[in-house]
Formats: sequence, structure tokens, C-alpha cells
Amino acid sequence: MSEGTEIELIASSRKADVTEAASILKREKIPCNKHVPKGAVSSSRGFGRTGKPNYFLTVKVEDVVSAWEALESEYAQADLPEDHYLLSSDDDEIRQMLEHPREWSPFDTGHAKIIAQERGIDISGFNDALLTEATESGDVGLSRRSVLGWVGISVMVVYFLQRVFRKSR
Repeated sequence: MSEGTEIELIASSRKADVTEAASILKREKIPCNKHVPKGAVSSSRGFGRTGKPNYFLTVKVEDVVSAWEALESEYAQADLPEDHYLLSSDDDEIRQMLEHPREWSPFDTGHAKIIAQERGIDISGFNDALLTEATESGDVGLSRRSVLGWVGISVMVVYFLQRVFRKSR
């Protein structure tokens, strides 16, 4: 894939997911573009009834790794709930997640990296896997399974904001 080619980084049925990711990338000065098909309707329930994402965020292929890392860094600041599935994932599951990052969200892979580092799991090839999957497939879009990660992000943001506003009163 040639330099300058745009590829899909985020695909969601929730406009807020794409808008939030775009604002993070813009703050980090990583160029991105939001794409919303005409007539798209935002769902508050992840993929909604159609099972198809309506909102997309693209970046240039040469920005995939830095964009993904910027999102991971932002989302990894939120604590995982005590019952989050990543906390009960074994080392092989964490390793598989990091070897196939396009099947997950930056929220998931960001937290998986933290868990991997805590457990001493080698994650040195992660960026190579991300770039390879992006260029071979033409996108780094989210699978159905990773939508759970984006739902988790939304829940964590609401939870975090509620805690902050309760403390400030």
C-alpha cells in the first residue's frame, strides 16, 4: 500500500466513538478524516440492529501506528472495572490479542499492553503486527467482538465523569 493512502482506523455504529477518537488524534496532531454515510443513524447500543458500522475514521497508512498508540495511551488512563474480561485473560489470550490487534479496539490493546508488561509478556512485535494487518487488509477496522471494547470505553468515560463531578460538588 503506498504512502499517503488512507485506511480505516475506527468503524462504529456510534458517532460519539468516532468523534472522540478524532478529537484525540487532532489533539496529537495526527491527521484523520471522519466519514459518515448520508442517512446514517447513530446507535446507543453498539452495532445496533443492523450489525453494520455507520461511522468511520481514517488515517494515512504511515500514521496507523502513531494514531493507534495515541488512542491506546488516552484510553489506558481509565481504570478497568474489577470484573473486566481482560483481568481474567490468561497470558496466551493477552499475547493473541496483541498479535492480532485489528480484532480489538485501542482501549483493549492499550490495557492488554499494561497487563502484558505487568506479567512480563513480550510485546515487542505489536507495532509490526498492527502495521502488517493494516496494510494487508486495507483497514484496521473493528470486528464485532471489539465493539465490546468501544462499549466499555463509553461506560468507563461516563463512570469516570460521574466520579469527577461527584467529587467536585
